[in-house]
Amino acid sequence: METTRTTGTAAETAGTAGVVETANRALRELVRLHGDRPWTSAELTELAELRRQWLTAVRSQLVRAA
Repeated sequence: METTRTTGTAAETAGTAGVVETANRALRELVRLHGDRPWTSAELTELAELRRQWLTAVRSQLVRAA
């Protein structure tokens, strides 16, 4: 059985890059607004979710580029 590997189009790659940038902006904004005060459990949960979204977007972009 022969398999064919397909790669994403430039538009798909650009779209994924936009998702990465959006997730990155959200992370940076949360940390900026948080400031120097200690993180609560709820805030750490929100931070972990934003990191998960960012990492998922980055991994998706890497898979498309491969």
